[in-house]
Amino acid sequence: MAVFALHAAPNEMIDCRYIDSVDLTIANVGEKAFDVLVEMKDASGILYLSLCEVKPGSVHIQTNLLTRFASFDLLVVTNLNQSKATSLTIIAKNQGATVAVFTHDNCERMN
Repeated sequence: MAVFALHAAPNEMIDCRYIDSVDLTIANVGEKAFDVLVEMKDASGILYLSLCEVKPGSVHIQTNLLTRFASFDLLVVTNLNQSKATSLTIIAKNQGATVAVFTHDNCERMN
């Protein structure tokens, strides 16, 4: 499995106090379809959970995943053994305006 994790909390590198929602784009830049599990949670539990297939050359987009300025953890898990076929873009927003853009390079990776 390829696992990507992104953490946001007050006064951390990604400061949740300025983020009320995120958009997530998952792109398959490889030659084989893969399944992807997306989980976003905060201190109270799971905020968002999704399982889908991403075909080669296609993208899967989830918009307006609400964080409400609270700490959150975003976890993206694929059924691939390596992460190189997966491209992530996470757009952090405040009242609809983009405040930051993160990619798979900003995520903690676990292969």
